[in-house]
Amino acid sequence: MPSLLPAYSSIYSGIAKALEAFPERHEERSSHKVRVALAQRRLAKDTQAPRTVKTVASPTSAAVSAMKSKQRPSRKRIIVIAPGAGTRANGQVYADLCQGESFKIEVLGHSCAIYDRYPESWQHGAPAPNLSSFALEVAGDAMLADCLVLGSRGGQVVLPKLWEAVGSALPPAVVINGGCAMNLPEAICWPSEAVTFLLIGGCDHLFRSNMTPEEYMVGTQQCVPATNQSTALLYINEMEHMPQSHLFALILPHLLRICMAWKRRVEMAPLRELQCLLTELNSCRGEWTGCLSFTTGAGWTDVPFGNQRTLLSQGTCKVEYGQRQGWIHSPTQCKAAVGAFSN
Repeated sequence: MPSLLPAYSSIYSGIAKALEAFPERHEERSSHKVRVALAQRRLAKDTQAPRTVKTVASPTSAAVSAMKSKQRPSRKRIIVIAPGAGTRANGQVYADLCQGESFKIEVLGHSCAIYDRYPESWQHGAPAPNLSSFALEVAGDAMLADCLVLGSRGGQVVLPKLWEAVGSALPPAVVINGGCAMNLPEAICWPSEAVTFLLIGGCDHLFRSNMTPEEYMVGTQQCVPATNQSTALLYINEMEHMPQSHLFALILPHLLRICMAWKRRVEMAPLRELQCLLTELNSCRGEWTGCLSFTTGAGWTDVPFGNQRTLLSQGTCKVEYGQRQGWIHSPTQCKAAVGAFSN
């Protein structure tokens, strides 16, 4: 009888192989079930009723422009006191400045109006209505400005009257012809924290009279109280009583920025803005010459400008353009630079 062991051994080996393979197949089935379950879940989600989604309407053009206007910084409100400020001769300068994005210009009063005359304390003055009574009428509106612009008789009468009424709370002021810094019939109550930029010209034969440039500048400086440390003075040799339009357009934005920056921090001169003004003047390649002066804790700091940079009677020195840019960093450096120019 033939032996059955070889046959059984082959069967056993096949069963053993099947048993060995069973766990692997079980794992494959388990993983397959998992994949199917995941697919069913995804399918169930896809077949569910769609959820309601809130839609946001696109903003209208008006809303977009309103949003943009909020993002843009608001334009600074500049109030011009008309009598003496050149609203006719330099009216286009004011109009062009208003077209930009930095300033909006408002004019108070009119030249040659019934009140456009000196008060009784002045020679040939007249009773109210006059410039003194006009100042009291516009004081409330003037307080709404970020900066004031006055000129000639406006600086002589209106500004001192506004100081008398509201003191150092008055907004900063650009004073064409420096009328408030003169020997006037009435004493001026110049506030110690008033921010003022005085603009005077060497060809202003009405206010300069027969004074030398040095006498004119020093006399103007001496009218500013020693307690005040927030006043700047720009003397331009070529400027007339009514500033030439192209000169006025060049410097007025800088004068306004200097005043407003100084008002924000009255205890420190705005050196960066002052430097920008000097850079602008020096870029004209000698068309405008003179001296920028401003108060500090140690008194006045004088900085000459122009191709032939002159510090009044202290001498002259030709300087190549661009070599002195950026040297205003402190009053000490300013004085050192002035000494270099005056050799």
